[in-house]
Amino acid sequence: TSGLFGLASVKFGGAGMADDEVRNPAGARFNESTMTAAVALGRREKRRLRRRDGGAPLAAAAPLLGLALLFVYAWAVFAPVAVERRTEDAARAALAEAGFDWADVRVSGQSVTLVGTPPDAEAEAGALAAVRARSAKALVGAAAPATRVRLEGDDDADGDAQDGGTPEPAAGDLPAPSWTFDKTDGRASLDGVVGDEKTLAAIRGVARAYETAGGVSAVDDALTLDAVAADAGHLDLALRSADIIGRCEAARVAYADGAFNVDCTAPDGAGEAIETLARAPLPVGEFGDVFVSEALEEEPVEGYATAEERAACNEAFEALLTEARIEFKIASAQLDEASAPLLDRVAEAAEACPGRLRIEGHTDATGAGDVNERLSGFRAQAVKTALVDRGLDEALLEARGYGERRPIADNATAEGRARNRRIEIRAVAPDGADDDEAAADETDDAESADEDDAEDEAAGEAAN
Repeated sequence: TSGLFGLASVKFGGAGMADDEVRNPAGARFNESTMTAAVALGRREKRRLRRRDGGAPLAAAAPLLGLALLFVYAWAVFAPVAVERRTEDAARAALAEAGFDWADVRVSGQSVTLVGTPPDAEAEAGALAAVRARSAKALVGAAAPATRVRLEGDDDADGDAQDGGTPEPAAGDLPAPSWTFDKTDGRASLDGVVGDEKTLAAIRGVARAYETAGGVSAVDDALTLDAVAADAGHLDLALRSADIIGRCEAARVAYADGAFNVDCTAPDGAGEAIETLARAPLPVGEFGDVFVSEALEEEPVEGYATAEERAACNEAFEALLTEARIEFKIASAQLDEASAPLLDRVAEAAEACPGRLRIEGHTDATGAGDVNERLSGFRAQAVKTALVDRGLDEALLEARGYGERRPIADNATAEGRARNRRIEIRAVAPDGADDDEAAADETDDAESADEDDAEDEAAGEAAN
């Protein structure tokens, strides 16, 4: 302060003072050396004040730091609540869409417990699979919010504890089970051998869940029981196989000779999640080939319907041929006259479908397999001829007989055998064109044989 006043005195000094002297307001005189000391003192005081105020930037940042801590606290408190709510909503939606109204939901974080009494093992497995497979919107794409799903009272995190306390049979020296699950054009097929009713019911439960809410229009079930290993590891892997089939647009998942193989075309954006599921550590066996790719948008192919058009056509044909059946004379490929009105409606539906159609004949398991396959081919050809007579383009129709190879019901009952004797009509996909044409050529060759002789061979198959 003295230094400042001294400077002012220099500027406004009065007369009669020497050039090297100044006077402060108090009247004291300073020479040049005294002035220099005063200025140095002022500078030191200024530096002291600056050091004393050095905490000001930190004090100014304190509110921002407080806001950041408040945000972290709010995230820690409320984010788990949001995740839990999303998990619960997804689980409830999955159960409602699949029709499992016996189950309620209790959620802790991303762990889901189903509360209720399932009517059977198939319903239990289906409900568990539906919740596991349910996806929900995430920050990037979609993900499955439920990381752990179990039934109340089941100590196994995956819901695979034994039913009713019955102990699992020991694997011992029994061979391993094997299976092949396929999915194409919205239709799934289950084939293979498993060792117990629990595994069989669980796999069928998963298939039921996807048939209800997973984009599968029908399931061809050819799974059988045999004396093979039945343990928790193989059950877990079988359920994973069925789960993958349901998530993929088209897939084949096989387990044979201890090797687990996956070939999946995933929906757009779902490939990473499916591959993570497929490559998770195996409870039994070892990895074979695992290939997961995402579906590319289908390019139109001349002479074939698009995927959307095929789905609509297949749905229309399924509705027609489920409500009524195309009937034939016993042990014959001759159409029953009573089926004429149904064939008229089928022809109208076929006329509305662009592209090629395949007429498939199926039989039950009564009689010799080769005879049944020939008979089913003749019957498919008879339906094709009937549709051509009603104005359809023969070049767009194919006929193929599958015999007893694709049952949809149990051949051990009369009702099941009646369901297996059927005609199906499906829109043909362009990527299967070569295989289907070769199969149609084989059917045409079979048709070149004398039909009367074929019918004589089939005389023992009166039920068909």
